[in-house]
Amino acid sequence: MSVLIAVPLVILSLVFGVSDRLIYWIIGSVIAVLIIWILYNVVQLYHCRSGMTPVASALDQAQADEWKRRIRFAADTTDMSGCELTLEELCDYFDDDHLTRIVEELQKMPAGGRDLRRAYEIVEQRAKKCGA
Repeated sequence: MSVLIAVPLVILSLVFGVSDRLIYWIIGSVIAVLIIWILYNVVQLYHCRSGMTPVASALDQAQADEWKRRIRFAADTTDMSGCELTLEELCDYFDDDHLTRIVEELQKMPAGGRDLRRAYEIVEQRAKKCGA
């Protein structure tokens, strides 16, 4: 890739007599754009691997409300303190499969001890273990 950048710069400097200062400016700009592009892709990869997608593409508000109702019905405790997400964020950002696994974990827990935060942690640990 560096050859693709170096060859045009050498041609610019030899054929057109472009100054070294302009070449350094061009190189700096290319590096800045590459850094921004890499950071953007890292963030996208993180969101993709964590199952988080924007509300508009994953769930509309009615679906999110339905998931909140299902989770509140299945869970004895919906307190997510100590966790990076609230119940609303959980329902807004995760897809149906992920939320289904959380509800299934809640249903496996004994009555009176169905904790949403614990079910979320179990599902996340399994997802990391499987590489999903």
